[in-house]
Amino acid sequence: FANQMQQLRKIRAENQAAAAFAAKQSAELAQRALLTQRVTDEQQVRENAEAATAALVAKQEADSSQRALFANQMQQLGKTRADNQAAAAFAAKQSAELNQRALLAERVAIEQRIQAELEALAAVLLAKQEVDRNQRALFANQVQQEQAARHQRKEAAELKAKQQAEWKQRGVLINRLERQQQAYEELVEQRAALQAMQEARQQPKTAEKEQELSQKYSSIEDTSLRAYQILLDLGIVG
Repeated sequence: FANQMQQLRKIRAENQAAAAFAAKQSAELAQRALLTQRVTDEQQVRENAEAATAALVAKQEADSSQRALFANQMQQLGKTRADNQAAAAFAAKQSAELNQRALLAERVAIEQRIQAELEALAAVLLAKQEVDRNQRALFANQVQQEQAARHQRKEAAELKAKQQAEWKQRGVLINRLERQQQAYEELVEQRAALQAMQEARQQPKTAEKEQELSQKYSSIEDTSLRAYQILLDLGIVG
């Protein structure tokens, strides 16, 4: 039984070590997956930002070409150099303001899109972390429940073994007491029989005892039965 208990404790220790190793491996895999997803999301955000920047640069080049064409047309259509210069300056100013407004709007839109993507990524990461925490908590709870159940089974087995040992000891003690009681009763019977035999053989007897025996034997009419009773009272026959 001790060997079985030692093997059981060894198996439990190995199971606990395996469970701890599995939990560690699961946590490491979850962290790696989370890190890979995070790197992928950051790379996607970076690519989106680069694409938006390239589109903005292309738009700026197109706006510059349009401004150059507009300035050329204004110069050709102007009647005087001063008018052309004023018109060109005004057109350039208007175009620059429009370009700045468009650039600002595009920049704000890109920043808002990047912010939204970052917030979505953060929400996904938080959700994954929450799921991982819940899974770890659930696993820890299951391990704790299993350990408690094992502890309860161990205590129940120990209590049963203790009760069986106590019952065995009680049985041995009861058997010993019964034998002692039987021996005592036999001894008492032997002493009583010996005392009765000694009293029957004691001579001389008192007058009261003589009269009692005379009445007892005279009441037996059969001679053989009377002789047998006398021998029985003297302890000669059993």
